[in-house]
Amino acid sequence: MKRKIGFVGGSFDPSHVGHLHLGIALQEAHGVDEVIVCPAFQSPLKHEHPNNDKHRLAMAELAVQDLPTWRAVDWEIARKGPSYTIETIQFCQKNVFTRDVQVYLLLGEDLLPELNQWKDIEKLLELAPPLVGCRKRENLRGNPQIDAKLSSGVTITNILEISATDIRQRLKKGLYCGHLVPAKVLDYISLHRLYSSI
Repeated sequence: MKRKIGFVGGSFDPSHVGHLHLGIALQEAHGVDEVIVCPAFQSPLKHEHPNNDKHRLAMAELAVQDLPTWRAVDWEIARKGPSYTIETIQFCQKNVFTRDVQVYLLLGEDLLPELNQWKDIEKLLELAPPLVGCRKRENLRGNPQIDAKLSSGVTITNILEISATDIRQRLKKGLYCGHLVPAKVLDYISLHRLYSSI
């Protein structure tokens, strides 16, 4: 039996409990052995560049520090340029993972509307079958060909409505964020005075 590795991409600007909640729910539901968190250098679908790469990677590392089967990696940050998930998965299969590994994409339902825009999406979903956290199956409404590939990995679970943009604005205003961001990440943000001048 192949070892299951879950892949979570995104800006992680900052890392928050929504990322952890979704990833843990999918990991437990599908028996995923390890979860890899990979901050993007630059999302091809976002015009603005996220905040300092070093800080985003450090926050991701702190967010998963107490989860023994999770780790944060710098693969996309080190490669620089637009971060295409298909290229990262292909790189990992050639250079990082052994043949006894099966990679799965861990996705939240909030990403479903934009999947059609991802580079080589159908090939990506073949290489890394998707595991999708949804409130209800009816939320899989988009491209029928893509939805068919998503369907078998759907997990009905609670989704925490947490926005990194809202967190950054709350931090700018000095509002409490302990219910949204892991304590170690908040300490790091405070230490380095991040998001205070957005």
